[in-house]
Amino acid sequence: MSGGGAGKVYFVLYLAVVLELLIIIVERDEAEEHLHAKQKETMKIVQSILSQLQAGSGTEGINTRPQDEITIPPSGIDFKEVMGTDIKTSRKYVIEVGVTDVASDLKKKEGETPDEFNERLHKLIRLANVQELEYQIFFNPSKDPLNPPTFPSEKYFDENNIEVMKMNPGDKMETTNGEVWTFKGAKKLVMDIEPTFNKVNKDKLKSDPLDPVYKAPIIVGEKFVPSEIKEDSTFYFSSNRVIDADGKSVVKNGKEDSKLKRAFVVYFEPPAEEGWYKLRFYSKTNRILGIAADAKAEELTDNMTVNIGTVQLKVKDLQKVSKELEIELDKFKLPKQSDLLASADGSDNFDDMIEASKKLAEDELDYIQVSTKIELYGYIIRLLTPGKSVYFPQNSNSIEFDIRVLTPQPKIADAVIAMADEINYFDALPPTFKMSLSPYQGDQTINKLNITAESASGEVYTKSDFDIQLEKSYRDKTLKVGEQVEYVIKFKNNLPPVNGDVKSYDLTVEYNSGNSEQSKSYKKGRLNLFKTKDDENIKTLQGRIFFYSGEPFRYNFTPTSGGKIPASQFRSYIHLDGSQKIDSIVGLNTEKAEWLLHCNNKSYDYWVNWIDPVTNKKIEVFPRKTYEIPLEKPYIDVSGMSISNPIGEKSFTINIKGITALAPSVFDSKNCSLILSADEEVVIVNNSPTLKNIKASISLEGEEIQLKLRTTGTPVKGIIQGDITLRIKIIARQSDGLISVSEEEIFVPIYKKIENKNQLGF
Repeated sequence: MSGGGAGKVYFVLYLAVVLELLIIIVERDEAEEHLHAKQKETMKIVQSILSQLQAGSGTEGINTRPQDEITIPPSGIDFKEVMGTDIKTSRKYVIEVGVTDVASDLKKKEGETPDEFNERLHKLIRLANVQELEYQIFFNPSKDPLNPPTFPSEKYFDENNIEVMKMNPGDKMETTNGEVWTFKGAKKLVMDIEPTFNKVNKDKLKSDPLDPVYKAPIIVGEKFVPSEIKEDSTFYFSSNRVIDADGKSVVKNGKEDSKLKRAFVVYFEPPAEEGWYKLRFYSKTNRILGIAADAKAEELTDNMTVNIGTVQLKVKDLQKVSKELEIELDKFKLPKQSDLLASADGSDNFDDMIEASKKLAEDELDYIQVSTKIELYGYIIRLLTPGKSVYFPQNSNSIEFDIRVLTPQPKIADAVIAMADEINYFDALPPTFKMSLSPYQGDQTINKLNITAESASGEVYTKSDFDIQLEKSYRDKTLKVGEQVEYVIKFKNNLPPVNGDVKSYDLTVEYNSGNSEQSKSYKKGRLNLFKTKDDENIKTLQGRIFFYSGEPFRYNFTPTSGGKIPASQFRSYIHLDGSQKIDSIVGLNTEKAEWLLHCNNKSYDYWVNWIDPVTNKKIEVFPRKTYEIPLEKPYIDVSGMSISNPIGEKSFTINIKGITALAPSVFDSKNCSLILSADEEVVIVNNSPTLKNIKASISLEGEEIQLKLRTTGTPVKGIIQGDITLRIKIIARQSDGLISVSEEEIFVPIYKKIENKNQLGF
């Protein structure tokens, strides 16, 4: 805790009162004959008085217990039954922060307007309370029973610009002797000035405690909340506790009301982690109130005031002093108020400029006096710059204390390992599986676990080849020593690809619940590693996938793992062209999915993934491929075909009837229509009688196909026989434009006896 003490505080306030009197003298003397000389003399006195304000913090600081010890009983142990007494694992601490005694200034001054009184009352309420209080928690795992590790100094925090409320849980701080503290969490209370002002009873200011109203705490990291305390009651302002310098309770605003302190209550319960906790409290008060942060530097008025304790100083008087110093110290390149305004956070850059000015004055004969004036100039500029007075050391303070946490070690139960006898995995991913262990032994659990994997060919993997982590659901809760916990075991790298269908590894796990061979437990299992994709087999299977438009997609893929890996770990997918949606089902058999290949779809993509049940990672076991959707061909039925060949004098005609064209048995009749037509071109494939000048025609009426052959030639006499083969095409066309074509060869036998030479012959 910073020094200074109560004596210095009241000495500073006394000097501020003297300064106020001297300023009155300046104003009076301005009307007199020797104005300039008198101002010079007064400025020297003012500078001397203000220089006293730079000396040290001057706050009364924060007080609480300096050191404590907490014993956390092991999980599952009835400590009262074992020891005959109960132990308290949480603590309540009262933090006391010194503030300014404003009791004698609460009366309205003679000639003071209501607005002026309200403005002054605002400042008095701020002076009488703690503006901000941070409660910070750090941890070091040292087992030293007597001496806590060295903690970073206040200088360390200042030089490294450490803002604890911006730290992340787990951040480290290392001292010069190498001791490391881990940031665990923090809470911050900030006074809400307007609600505080509004609740004050202005008619009974003498008896009103001027208690503050604080905003909801800002919380970072772990909360360390005792189980029996509500979360919103672990860090709060206590309106019932006001004490004097000797630590005794006093009546608020009474005659013994001096040196008031504000009290805050903190509840703390550490986890079962042995070591030292550092509880650090950092406060911001309002002993020195400069220009408010929401004011503009260029718009300050002469009547504005700043407070040093309860003493008010006018802006115009401080500006006179600063201007005088600027003239006197011009050659030392003093920084301007604009330089301080440019300091985004605090006044570090401005402080560096002040130091640079002091360095320029090192060769001056009266260096000590000059450097003091330069510091005084900087002090006044901070008072006059909006929002910068909060960085005065008189307005902040901190205290820290140590808590040692002990965790007695109970007798550990026998070790138990729970792991599947057989683990089946694909070789595209590093094998990962779960394992339950009990009893849980905190950080020592993994240290007491050993695991190996060995193949039949002699490959050996040891503990260093595995990544061992708590299963996700256990990471965010407080684990108790002795309970059963689940771990995820993962090979750090992929195992060599499988050449055949499967490669097996023998797993051996051992876990020690104590420190001897007798307390070890063993578990054996087998890891079966399957080839992810058999490319030749995949190619064959893909070639067999064929479905017509309007037909449901029904396919059952069998992976290389056969039935070893449950179908529930697979996902089958289909994506129809033109659709924004990818449909999927759990499993390998799509029969129940009712994936209809609609008439408006020309193609679809189909593939299968395996999803690792531990990591949720996906791998493709049946590759994605695009498949066309054809229309089933129409059917040509020739079973009822009949042939007639009447002979005429001018022509020879063959009529073929009884052929039927049938529509495809499968098509999307719900969404599309279908039309059958005959190709007008009839191809004569064979003409053994060598008929000349043959012409063939075809017609389709409904489902009936009619063919005609007509020929002309020279009349002959005799018997003509042979055959003609015709090829016809029937076309099925859906309304979406998709077509399919069926071809059929029609065999037409010819046998004819020509007796009259006038008949048309062959």
